[in-house]
Amino acid sequence: MVFSSVIFLFFFLTLLFLCYFITPKKYRNFILLFFSILFYTCGEPKNVFYLILSCILNYFFGKWIYESSSKKRKRVLLLISFIYNLGQLFYFKYITFFLENLQLLFPDIAIIRVLLPIGISFYTFQAISYVVDIYRGKHAPAEGLVEFATYLTLFSQLVAGPIVRFNDIQEDLKKKKITIPEFSLGIQRFIIGLSKKVLLANALGEYITVLQTETVLASWMK
Repeated sequence: MVFSSVIFLFFFLTLLFLCYFITPKKYRNFILLFFSILFYTCGEPKNVFYLILSCILNYFFGKWIYESSSKKRKRVLLLISFIYNLGQLFYFKYITFFLENLQLLFPDIAIIRVLLPIGISFYTFQAISYVVDIYRGKHAPAEGLVEFATYLTLFSQLVAGPIVRFNDIQEDLKKKKITIPEFSLGIQRFIIGLSKKVLLANALGEYITVLQTETVLASWMK
């Protein structure tokens, strides 16, 4: 699902707004989390498990680091979180490349082909920033798993960024205060961004694709 698609604009977004505004404020994070997971599942049904697992593990990494009174234990937990997050990122992005090069030395090694989950770099580094900021004492952990998972999976920046710090939106996740001027500004920015995407980015993308194809054909004909 992409932001410029009819399904997103007229079905997903409409249903999200409807459910969000009729739901009491204390349950609105559930709505955001549900629709964010649904948004990701539409594009990555096979890899949504890794996103959910990342939410659970990094929430507890942050919680345990914050509650620990031992600096040594904090460092160990931080190291474990690094190993998990960076290990997961390395596996999906580089395991095939690594094994292909290793096969040059050891021909019997089997090559593993894995499907790279959409947005894994963004949500992985965002999770790392959350755990590191707790370790450094920049902010307290999320009040619950739902609040943290909403922060990590928020569909508006999940698959294409940018990486958002938890303390930048922590108060918004708690208070969920919406004013008419802010809502109007958000709609205005969305329309401008969507127009740039549809009218400029898509058109230029097609032009670049044609240009690249012609360049490749010209190089073959030489």
